[in-house]
Amino acid sequence: MLLITGTLAAAVLAQRAEERAAESSSAGRAERIDDALVADVRGFAQSLDTAAPLILGASSSAGFVRGFDRLGVALRSRRGVRGLVWAPRVRGDAGRAAIERATGAPIRETEFLSFDMRPAARRGEYYPAAQIAPATPSVLGFDFRSTPLTWSTLARARDTGTAVINPPLTYPGIGLAVLVVQPVYAAGARLDAVADRRSAIAGFVVGLMRVGALPAFSAIPPGDYRVQSADGTTLAGTLDSDAVRSIPVEVPGPDWVLQTREDAVSSFVPALVAVVGLAIAGAVAILLLLSGRRERVALGRVAAALGEQRQTAGELARAGEELADRNRELEDERVLLSGANSRLLRSNAGHAALE
Repeated sequence: MLLITGTLAAAVLAQRAEERAAESSSAGRAERIDDALVADVRGFAQSLDTAAPLILGASSSAGFVRGFDRLGVALRSRRGVRGLVWAPRVRGDAGRAAIERATGAPIRETEFLSFDMRPAARRGEYYPAAQIAPATPSVLGFDFRSTPLTWSTLARARDTGTAVINPPLTYPGIGLAVLVVQPVYAAGARLDAVADRRSAIAGFVVGLMRVGALPAFSAIPPGDYRVQSADGTTLAGTLDSDAVRSIPVEVPGPDWVLQTREDAVSSFVPALVAVVGLAIAGAVAILLLLSGRRERVALGRVAAALGEQRQTAGELARAGEELADRNRELEDERVLLSGANSRLLRSNAGHAALE
């Protein structure tokens, strides 16, 4: 019984060890994917930040265009990067007229980013797509302030002074992607307070990124992971499993969640431990049974021998008693032995008593 109990305990311990191993494997895989994803996104945002000196230090519009195009080519060599946009701050009607002459395209807007463009309504400030790499005429002149979704992202980047990612949208010819917005401030401006940053904003460098095409996922089967935005939109991966591990992704902007497949817990080792243990327990039980049987047979033989000894001892005792009784009988008899001349030779105790 103790051996069976020990076997079952060993099987339980083996099962727990398998569960810990699966947990460790799942956690390690999720952390590796998360680290790679965060590194890709932050690396892209830092690359966007390198555009600021180029924009602020350009000596001519032609030089700026050439430099921006080269930067766009360099960034688009990275997996997942689909485009680069410079959206300067344009103020009032005069600024609008000047930028429209420079780009050769009117400032336009669209409702809910349907890309059914129309001339933008008059307002005090615009952030139009003035330079695009690669060149995309259908987007040229789009005012990022014209929709609440894009403007909320730009405003947050402006106020925090850091890159911000907007919620995912489906773009014509690109598919589902996100905008990574990097603020650019006037050279030498004071940026200590939010009011300072709002006053000094010169524009935004906007990068278009497809999350599912980032290097972090290049060696991972899509069925092993899924990245979702705060609104539940799947940004990358095709994971479809109830056994998932979810961890937050530390990116600037709306919350992302990385879900990875949980490793199945193997039952082979615990089952093997149980089978082997029970087999050993069974073998030991059979040996004990056989050993007990032999002991019982031996004990039976000893008991039989003792019984025979007791019987023999009883018989010997009875024989001794009979012999003693016979001796007593002989003593009571009068025995007279005489020789040829009838003389008394010997008498027993009974005869002596008569005399």
